[in-house]
Amino acid sequence: MERKISGYQLFTTLFILPYGSAVLFFLAADTKQDAWIAILIYTLPGILLQYVYIALFKYYPKDTIVTYMPKIFGKYLGTLISIIYTLYFLYLSARVLRDFTGLISISSMPQTPRVFIGSLLILTVAYGVMTGFETISRAAEILFPLMMLGLVGAYILLLITQGVFFFDRLEPIAEKGFLNVIQKGWKLITFPFGEPIVFSMLYSTVNEPYKIRKLVTWSIITEGVALSAITIMFIAGLGVTFASSTNFPLLETLRLIQVGGFLDRLDIIIVVTLVVGGFMKISILMYASILGTSQLLKINNFRFLAFPFAAIALILSEVIARNYPQHIKLGLDFTVKYIHLPIQIIIPLLALALAYFKNKNKNSQVTN
Repeated sequence: MERKISGYQLFTTLFILPYGSAVLFFLAADTKQDAWIAILIYTLPGILLQYVYIALFKYYPKDTIVTYMPKIFGKYLGTLISIIYTLYFLYLSARVLRDFTGLISISSMPQTPRVFIGSLLILTVAYGVMTGFETISRAAEILFPLMMLGLVGAYILLLITQGVFFFDRLEPIAEKGFLNVIQKGWKLITFPFGEPIVFSMLYSTVNEPYKIRKLVTWSIITEGVALSAITIMFIAGLGVTFASSTNFPLLETLRLIQVGGFLDRLDIIIVVTLVVGGFMKISILMYASILGTSQLLKINNFRFLAFPFAAIALILSEVIARNYPQHIKLGLDFTVKYIHLPIQIIIPLLALALAYFKNKNKNSQVTN
């Protein structure tokens, strides 16, 4: 039986889940210099979306999204939806793995076969998953303050590096109005703010479930502020055109740092820090997929599935795209519209509506 995690561990793991890979990209690039505003705006819908998942959890506090979908939609359709969710979490873990094998291969180890890099990373993930979610959440507890210190430190170093950081690149602000920003930034509701749907598999592990709503709210707010700050850093450091065209805007931005002739070319430190965040995200997603599979197949000791699932994720990460630019385009366009949107938003909203009426009818029958 999985041990319980603390409220702070929920806060940190939920923060790291989207942040782990979202930090790599120039989010809401269609909004140009207003991308940082779009992220702040969509923090609120992101919170409301998490409330949908929490409401479903409150109806079925002893279940996960995999076990309550058959109770809501019926045995056959509900089981099919549950299978889709387990495959979805595995697919996301493969996508994030490709994010980071591409980062390492292109930026630091161009002569090393990408599959070798992926094998090392996914084997480490498999071992972490075998130790259980409590261990993963403890690692997140340590990593979170380091990420925040890293963000503050990057700002300080960029500000004291002469001639690279220009806040006037953020102007004009909302030149075409805030409605335009909202219309063009809608994908943010799914990535990064919809990804915490994976915690519908994990809320039952929290030792203080009555605090979940509050913790989730503050985690999403922190997420939004941090990602908005990073986007400002991209725009002020690189300019909108370069930030939206480069594969690794964070890496390119931090390469601008030059302080006293010795703090420059911090590539290896940056890459290692990013990969640790990626490791955490892949671990959470894969754990959820394995847990869901074990619940569908009614397997008690499911940790032996870690290495087979790791192998599937590695293979899938290699076949989902021919090259890194195609991988990014698919992830930020096709996946958002045709995979994230129905799985993160449409199905949970339908499930919540059905759960409401089912439980309302039960309550009325008990009263009568």
